[in-house]
Amino acid sequence: MSAQAIAQAVQLLQGGAFEQARGILSDVVARDPDNADALNLLGIALAQAQNFPAAVDAMQRAIAAAPQHSGAHMNFGGVLKRIGRLGEAAVAFDNAAALRPDAPVPALRQLASVLIDLGRGEEAAACCTRILALVPQDAIALNDRGLAQLDLGRAEAAMADFDAAVGVNPRFAAALGNRGLALMQLGRTDDALAACDTALALEPQNPGLHRTKAHVLLAADRPADAFAAIDSAIALGLQDATTWTLRGEALKRAGRNMEALANFHQALQADPAHWDALIAAGMVCLESDKFTEAADAFSRAANARPNEALAYYGRARAARGLNNLQAALYDADRAVDIAPDDTDVLALRMQVKRELGRRAEALADCERALALKPSSLLYANKGVLLEELQRPEEALGYYERAFELDARNWIALQNLGGALVQLGRGEEALAACEAKLAASPGNSELLIVKGMILLVLGRFDEAVAALDGAIAGQLEDSCAHFYKGLTLLTQGKLAEGFAEYEWRRRGPAPLLKLMKFDQPEPLSADDVCGKRLTLYREQGLGDMIQYARFARAFADRGAKVTLVTYPALARLLPSLGPDIDIATDDMRPEADFAFPLMSAPYLLQTTLETIPAQVPYLAAPGELAAAWRERLGAKTGLRVGLTWSGSQSHVSDWARSMPFEQLRSVLGVSGATYRSVQKDVRPDDDAALAASGVCDWRGQLTDLAETAALISELDLVITVDTSVAHLAGALGKPVWILLATRVDWRWLAEGPASPWYPSARLFRQNTPGTWGTVLSEVRAALEELASGQ
Repeated sequence: MSAQAIAQAVQLLQGGAFEQARGILSDVVARDPDNADALNLLGIALAQAQNFPAAVDAMQRAIAAAPQHSGAHMNFGGVLKRIGRLGEAAVAFDNAAALRPDAPVPALRQLASVLIDLGRGEEAAACCTRILALVPQDAIALNDRGLAQLDLGRAEAAMADFDAAVGVNPRFAAALGNRGLALMQLGRTDDALAACDTALALEPQNPGLHRTKAHVLLAADRPADAFAAIDSAIALGLQDATTWTLRGEALKRAGRNMEALANFHQALQADPAHWDALIAAGMVCLESDKFTEAADAFSRAANARPNEALAYYGRARAARGLNNLQAALYDADRAVDIAPDDTDVLALRMQVKRELGRRAEALADCERALALKPSSLLYANKGVLLEELQRPEEALGYYERAFELDARNWIALQNLGGALVQLGRGEEALAACEAKLAASPGNSELLIVKGMILLVLGRFDEAVAALDGAIAGQLEDSCAHFYKGLTLLTQGKLAEGFAEYEWRRRGPAPLLKLMKFDQPEPLSADDVCGKRLTLYREQGLGDMIQYARFARAFADRGAKVTLVTYPALARLLPSLGPDIDIATDDMRPEADFAFPLMSAPYLLQTTLETIPAQVPYLAAPGELAAAWRERLGAKTGLRVGLTWSGSQSHVSDWARSMPFEQLRSVLGVSGATYRSVQKDVRPDDDAALAASGVCDWRGQLTDLAETAALISELDLVITVDTSVAHLAGALGKPVWILLATRVDWRWLAEGPASPWYPSARLFRQNTPGTWGTVLSEVRAALEELASGQ
């Protein structure tokens, strides 16, 4: 009876009548619960009905009833592959092959495919070699082995396998297309595209070939063409996770990150464990400061492939973004264990250790990375670490080496100039540069170095002359224009300076990578009247706060303004006014024009006299201010807020920040009470802060709206040059800003006042790296202020 019913069910399955077959097989299983054939077929019927949990259960029962049933193992692997459980699918296919030593090829073929998807290239190649030992002219096995070789970066070996596959079957379009992928890896882009076109001529309706061509086009940096090829594949019915991931990559390459993320999510709906989609989604989230979502994506990727360093590297970056440095170090250590020679992984661990205050260990990681793959960036980082370890003489050599390797490494150049001046060797360095210029007159790179040294020496007109000389030799030199802009801005020549500052994003090698929008930029400030204008964020939180005033300027000109900002500012910036919309990176508002916020003063032709300096132009949310008023309690004296360090990733952090222990010299003033406005306290400062008696609110300062609310209840903020300085100034709160000799352009070259913040008072170092005189002046001023309360 069961045999007849099973035979009937087989016929129904072959005819596509899956529901009828399921009913018959369910009856058989009800009567005979351990009938392996019925359970196996029932699993197939359930899978066809998309009831995968029930299908998996049925097939597991079939295997339990008949462990030697090779067909059950084979079908079980197929279902597991469809639902993304690739590791388990590989085991099932391996079992199926072992149970059919007389005919293992079908199972081995499936096993090879899954191993390729899992990124286990060596095993996949070995599996294909097993097939070829049995069937030497198996074109499919040759093609699959070629794909495995590609994953392993062995393009020449892959080409040999694809050529052999085509030799067996000259009309094997997939192998011809894959030749294109191998040629792409070999840098032969034109030949790669020709191979794809040859394959498509054979099978123009093959969606996989359109996708292959999209891969090649993307590698050729033709995202628009790649996008069209992917959409052709989708229109032809290829809508799997790999296709949606590739489409997302094309969108990301075009700067359309949020659309890209939506495509990666689409891929993960098709296959929740798709490793490439998880990694790509995580990377986009990192770029958009969506660190929690990024950490989730990388965690899922690590679960899918626990031996891949990239997942732990990404999760470490996410943890660092969340300021969970211990978690970041844990994952960075795991990534280094898996990929000890990966310089990106070592560089990340170096940064995390630096931010944990473990600079000697960070230096060891930097040196290890340099030994593997010297780069300008790593040499510059080594210089920074040596300066922080109080070894500035040694640092100089590494900044010079960084500049030799990349004359456009503006970070190395800036640190080199600052270090020379701090060591009192600015004039010596200038003389050496002049000697080199005498041997190589008009050398643009040397003129940029000269200009930078003159800038940090405060010899601004000479610096401009040197940089003009560099520009005369290379009209589109972004670095020369950029430093000329900084020099002019430091002099207070804002209109000229902002025009040159635009070169941060211009020329063949822009210095900064900014967000991308599809909308054009306005040609003049008058163009925005009655139009929808998107102003988007760049650089740091302090920059956003300083320049946010210009959103109001454009709104007052009749523009409908949307300001795209960092999540940390999302609750604060609505105080600009109800007519200004606030968005974060995961939004792409409809607009007529879009451009970076820090280009606003250029478009508005801002001068010292026309800076929109009315304060406050920001305000803390009322409910947060009320909560802080209650938290601080009754006022018992002059309330003073303190901030002593900024982001450790800042190029000049070693110059602008100080240890808390140094700032303690302003404590103990009669009539003053102190609150920390420091969101991130460095490990080296914990003990001194705890012993000082200063109220530490770091746990409550979850974003800048909370920080603004705290500041709103203070009488004075004393801070180094960091975002808190800008925030206090924007709130109209009295703020004393402690400045290093290596001053940022926005504080100008001299004077105690700021044209940007009327409530600010500037205290400037006279000697590089020495805060003693500054802090003595601050204490004296604080004693005078407190005595008058």
